[in-house]
Amino acid sequence: MIAMGRVLVATALIACALSMSATAGAANDDLSRPDGASDSVSLVPSGISAAEMQDLLAVAAQKGVPLSVAIERYAWHDDFARLASAVRAEFPLDFAGAEITGGQAAWIGFVEEAPADVAGLIAGEGALSAVAVEVLEHLGTSAIAVEHAIEAVHAAVWATAGVASAATTHDAATRVITTTIRVDSKSPDTVLAAARAAASSQVEALLQDLGAIGLSSTVVASTGVLGGPESSSVHMGGENVSSCTTAFGTRADSSTSGERGIATAGHCPNAQVDDGATLTFRGGHEGTHGDFQWHTGPQTETDNFYAGSATNTEVNSRDVSSIGAPTVGQTLCRNGVTSHQDCQEVRKLNVCFDSLCNLVQMGAHLSAGGDSGGPVFWGNAAYGVHQGWMYDPAWPFDRELFSRADRIDNALSVFIATN
Repeated sequence: MIAMGRVLVATALIACALSMSATAGAANDDLSRPDGASDSVSLVPSGISAAEMQDLLAVAAQKGVPLSVAIERYAWHDDFARLASAVRAEFPLDFAGAEITGGQAAWIGFVEEAPADVAGLIAGEGALSAVAVEVLEHLGTSAIAVEHAIEAVHAAVWATAGVASAATTHDAATRVITTTIRVDSKSPDTVLAAARAAASSQVEALLQDLGAIGLSSTVVASTGVLGGPESSSVHMGGENVSSCTTAFGTRADSSTSGERGIATAGHCPNAQVDDGATLTFRGGHEGTHGDFQWHTGPQTETDNFYAGSATNTEVNSRDVSSIGAPTVGQTLCRNGVTSHQDCQEVRKLNVCFDSLCNLVQMGAHLSAGGDSGGPVFWGNAAYGVHQGWMYDPAWPFDRELFSRADRIDNALSVFIATN
């Protein structure tokens, strides 16, 4: 049994990153030149790939901090997200969640007592260096149960007569599922009462069926717009097509085999043209797994994607080596044909918006029309497909949304390509 507390995991990544020579540090911290990424990649410290270094340079420039600070604060996020995914895969019914909470702090939580093997899994992730990983116990509800609860509550409220739009999120600290609705009715109080009854009924049922201990729901009304997709008319992932942005290459049988294609957002028009070539629409999904579609075309399709401006191929072209599962507090980047690259932290998982669920909410709304379908990534890991934005819970706090890359096979029976 692991007592609740902080477990320091030692070795390499941040220590190596911060031991760069004074000359390398001075060169890397000079972020005033727009082509700094291409000149600085050769100074990559041990344990950080060239692709990750480009993202760290982007984060440092965007936040206005030295590169050394960005490395210390953000370089370990991807490693922690992979650790959390491994723990969830090993203990799916015990895992209650994980979150990055500070510059060098994070937690992994469990429904009851932490499994005995968890200490070994954490200690085996040497890349977390001086990060304090806190193990929380007796959180009461598994992450799987929370995901099902959010979907069920949202679906029940969305189906309530008179509800014109709905957005649902979950607060891990309070265990409250909050659905904000816009009412299209002359009797808003009646609709709100019905929506609250529907949500409450779902939570009671889930308590019996899934053991959703401590979960509760609330429904609030808003008179404004709740959010919407990014799209405009303004073959690689991150490339502009006739409308929207492409995300990542796909394969039909597995991440490494089968017919090749290209993915974008499901709400984008089915008819798309890439560099003058007409793409063939092969299927779309706008529902419980997110917002996806995929196409095939006459051009060569690979696992490569653009991480920044689609015209800067030498610096920004990358291949996908893995599919990541996001963690709250993790820093990820998004590329779009309008806004190009922006990097920020994950704010909430398992968000539902109108007919869509299993979306991920970011901290701010930095995207614009035409960015829909763009890749969400860190280094060479594919994390998602940009969907749009939402208010949370209401104006003026608008935030970006993306569909999880590891959900596209559930949605469309295709896979993000890794070769």
